[in-house]
Formats: sequence, C-alpha cells, structure tokens
Amino acid sequence: MIQLLTVFFIYWMLWGGTLLYQSLGAMLVYFVALGGSLSLAAHYALSERKAPPMAYPAALMLIGGVFATLANPDIYNVTFQVLTVWALAGAVMVIAHQLPGDSVRVALVVAGLVMALVILAFPSMHDNSNVTGAWLVLLIPLAGAETFGKRIPYKWTVILYTAGGIAALGMGSRTAFIALVFSLLIYSWGKFERKYWAAIIPFVVFGLFLLVIERPDTFYNRFDYWEQVYDHLGEYKAGGPARLFGVGPGGLYARRAIEEVGKPGEFIPHAHNILVQVIAELGDIGLVTFIGAILWTLANRPKWDRYQWSIVGGVLVYCLFDFPLFFPGFLVVLAVIMGLRGQVENE
Repeated sequence: MIQLLTVFFIYWMLWGGTLLYQSLGAMLVYFVALGGSLSLAAHYALSERKAPPMAYPAALMLIGGVFATLANPDIYNVTFQVLTVWALAGAVMVIAHQLPGDSVRVALVVAGLVMALVILAFPSMHDNSNVTGAWLVLLIPLAGAETFGKRIPYKWTVILYTAGGIAALGMGSRTAFIALVFSLLIYSWGKFERKYWAAIIPFVVFGLFLLVIERPDTFYNRFDYWEQVYDHLGEYKAGGPARLFGVGPGGLYARRAIEEVGKPGEFIPHAHNILVQVIAELGDIGLVTFIGAILWTLANRPKWDRYQWSIVGGVLVYCLFDFPLFFPGFLVVLAVIMGLRGQVENE
C-alpha cells in the first residue's frame, strides 16, 4: 500500500496542477479519478458510517461553490473543473479517514523527499518560490511528528522546522517562512517552557520584519491585487448576482481580473488572500458558508494530532498572503492530511 500511495502523492505534488483550466478533454484524468474516489468514499461512508469531521464543513463549501457555478454559466468550462477538484478533495478526505495513518504519513514523507530531489535537479519544474514553499508548510510538521513510521523526539521536530525555515528563506519565500513560524507556535503549544518563548518571540518578530522590509514592493502589490478585485466586482454585474454568488469558482482567473503590477497584459490567477478569494468568487453566500465552516470546526474541534492542527494553522496564515489552495495537487494532499485519524504525538 505504501508504494501505491507514494506514487499517488508524487503525482499530485509534481504534476497535480498541470491540467487545470485547460480543455475539458484534458481534464479526463480528473473526472476518472473523481468517479472512482466518490464511489469508494460513498462505500466507506455508507457501509462503515465513518466520515472525517471536516467532511461536513467541506460539503458546506462545495454547496456554496455549486450556487456560484450556477450563477456564472458563461465560464462553466472553468467553474466545472474547479468543482471537480473540490469534490475530488472531499472524496479523498473520506477515503484517507479509512486508511492506516502510519502508511499514509510514510508515503507523504517519501513523496516529499522525491519532490525535493526532482526540484533540485530540475528547478524549472517549480519556478515559483511561494508555490514550492507552500509544500514546506505541509511536509515539515508531518515529518516532525513521525518519520518513516517512528515517532521522533520533540527537539528534532524543532530542528526540522528550523531547517524548513532556512530553506524557505533560501528559496525566497517569506510567506513560507512566516507560515512555518506560526505553525511551530501551534505545534509547540503546551510544550514550551518560558525560556523557549524568550527565544521564539524574536524569531516571530524577525518573520514579520521580513514580510515588510524584504522586497517591500511585492508585499504592497497584494494591496493592489485586492483593489483590482474590488474594482472588478463593481464592474461585473454591478448590484446583481456578483455580490450574492460571486464571479464563480476560478472566476478571477477566467475573467482575467487581476493584472500583475508593472506588467501590462500579464494576469495572475488568484487574489493572494483566502478571504478576498472567497468573497470575490463565491459571493456573500460563499462567505457565509466559509465562516460557517470555520465556526463548525472550532465548535466541534476535530480530534486531530498536534501536527494536523499546525499544518492547518500554517496553511491559513499562508493563505493571508498567497493562495496555494488554487492548485489541485496542494488541495488534494491537504485534504488527505485533514482526513487522517489522529494517533501520533511527539515523545
């Protein structure tokens, strides 16, 4: 099983986003994967009555996406693809909940190592540092909790985080560095003594300093992106369905709504902020479902392990300045991690 899972994760890590937003024919692999995954997920959910807690808020978000899709039939070729990926992520979350967690974690760590080696050998495969850096936020906490089926001491987890932070800065991803800092804070909650907090607080301050001081133009570009989204919503169906249902899943990309600052004619695919993205593409209904999903999670507190909480927290921080959930591979692997049953703790 580990071998098959490893191949599955390697595919999604390296090529999981290459087919999205192309012709519907090119999306055939996604449709086939969705059909098989939904069938298997339905079997587990109906026969064993076991579903991961996050399946419910995920279904709520999917419903918001369906409403937004129906309100934007002019870009169905894009919205349909996005909904397919969302549904696939939900299905693999249900399936992951039934699988042996240790096998899945080993497969993820091995696949992550393979991805790192491939990127080192062929840098052009992932030439966007923030896209590559997002994977560190998924894999560092995972490897820090359990490596190759064995629990590791907490001090080694901190060393892994430190190495991940250095790698993030080395590749030029401030966002990944800051997300890892906050992920470590979540991972370390209740474990740190006061003397450790004295060391980590300057680390956090340094991360925030980097965010603004290092290449400040790229940081302030975010505000320009968000302003462009606001202007686009004002122009598109002003006062009509856009406010209630948004411009549709993937609509910012399909409608070429955000132009890269200083590069006329070059457009970026997403808003670099999860709240702006949700409000723009899913409208008021999507915002309500998004807030509902967060409140449901906080109220029910899924029985996740420490590494799972740190991953989700780190990704949310990441999504304040970027949006890796735009890419199918990242979304699918995150869904797998969120679906695993909690059973690992550091020594």
